[in-house]
Amino acid sequence: MVEKRLATEDVAILTFRREGLPNRPGKFVRLSHATGVTRAYSLATAAWVPPGLHQLHVRIIPDVQMSSLIAGVDAGEIFQISGPLGKCAYRSATGQEPIVLIGSGTGLAPLYGIATEAIQLGHQAPIHLYHGAASSSRLYFREQVADVVYGAPNFHYVTCAETVETEPGRL
Repeated sequence: MVEKRLATEDVAILTFRREGLPNRPGKFVRLSHATGVTRAYSLATAAWVPPGLHQLHVRIIPDVQMSSLIAGVDAGEIFQISGPLGKCAYRSATGQEPIVLIGSGTGLAPLYGIATEAIQLGHQAPIHLYHGAASSSRLYFREQVADVVYGAPNFHYVTCAETVETEPGRL
């Protein structure tokens, strides 16, 4: 693992280097620890990140084995990674079909990757990404997603929260 940072009190963003692992947004990998604990996580890597560098968004849930391991891990810790696996991916042949991506919590991870891949490949039709959470404080990664909006006029990002909390300096 290259870096671990907390996006919120219960979401860790892990950045790791693994040469030869294809960055296929929307796919998932299996993360295994030396203790034998294994869990699948969706790749959250933006399409334009250099090859070999990858990102996962992990919800830290108390008393869950992998969450506890990740919460206590430092950069440099070694995990085994297998994959990518799964069928969720950007598949537009023409780039002329609208895309609607809807996810809540860390379900944002694969959707962010798919949206960035569509943009990188020149998707012309509208791309709508809806990200929900129980409260606005759990809507993590907003700044990074908003940065994509500025570079792609066809990309639309909407956050949805049951409870809206005001944050200092934020409307």
